[in-house]
Amino acid sequence: MSHKSKLNQVSYLLGQLRMKVTPLHPVENAEGRWGFATPDGKVAIPHQWRIAGNFYEGLAKVVDDSGKCGFIDNTGHLVIPCQFGCSSHFSAGLCWVRNEDRRIGFIDRKGNLKLPYKWKAATPFFGNTAAVMDDDGYWYVIGHAGTRFSSIEWKELIPLRNDYYLGKGKHDNWELLNEFGGPIELLDTSKENTFRLPWKDKTGLWGFADTTISFSDTTNAFDNNAAALFTPTDDGGNTIRCGTVVIKSVPVLAGQWLETRCFREGLARVMNRYKLWGYVDESGKLVIPCRWLNAGPFWGGTAEVEDDDGTLTTIDRKGQIIGVEK
Repeated sequence: MSHKSKLNQVSYLLGQLRMKVTPLHPVENAEGRWGFATPDGKVAIPHQWRIAGNFYEGLAKVVDDSGKCGFIDNTGHLVIPCQFGCSSHFSAGLCWVRNEDRRIGFIDRKGNLKLPYKWKAATPFFGNTAAVMDDDGYWYVIGHAGTRFSSIEWKELIPLRNDYYLGKGKHDNWELLNEFGGPIELLDTSKENTFRLPWKDKTGLWGFADTTISFSDTTNAFDNNAAALFTPTDDGGNTIRCGTVVIKSVPVLAGQWLETRCFREGLARVMNRYKLWGYVDESGKLVIPCRWLNAGPFWGGTAEVEDDDGTLTTIDRKGQIIGVEK
């Protein structure tokens, strides 16, 4: 096993240890004050907050009596002081916050400003990307460094799972977008559109769900592209309604991967517990073993993968090497 693969394995094991921390959830007392309790109902953090949210990545949002929000850890310590007018939760190590000028930027888990206050609105990071709104009211996709991935702008961007989006274009066309905000497929608003997309189960592992996207005549209000109506279904999936968009997801391949990506040409990328990538077919069978540090989608029967030393390799659908670029 290479040095980087061993580091990936250690990182995974440390992550598993961190997950052993007793989960806390927000609870409200009779006076309308919020604190946190353990699963058995024992109060672990006193009721001292005006509002409290769930823990994400070890931090929970709290709002003080002045209406400002900050973040505490699972001991109740105020890690990031209450100073923001509004914020999201932490995801991928970042969280959007709004300053006194009503501009959106992103902070890290220490409260350091990592991306400047320059946007009107934003979504949390979903995997590697987030959606942000410019001063003209159009949305686009950025990465962790604030890099804009595409020049294409959208009237609306609705995050799906693991970096995918629905985008409403300037001519009211709806499209399924990749992790960089680039169009994958134009949607037909007169019928249901079904795709097999990444799906995260209750254990935090990723599999796949058949996701049906349709459009209704009834509009449901939503703010900053966050779904206003979310309904769990009996089959373990859910239905989300955003504006006129209805998204129903039904799990079909059980969660067993740290990450998954969309199917292309019948194969999808999956990451194992050592953070190495391989490919599964639509039955969920691992057809190309997880051995690559990075892996791209298949285009025209080939995909580009990267090994531990940075070598780029082109493989076919059987995983056979057909070209190497140092």
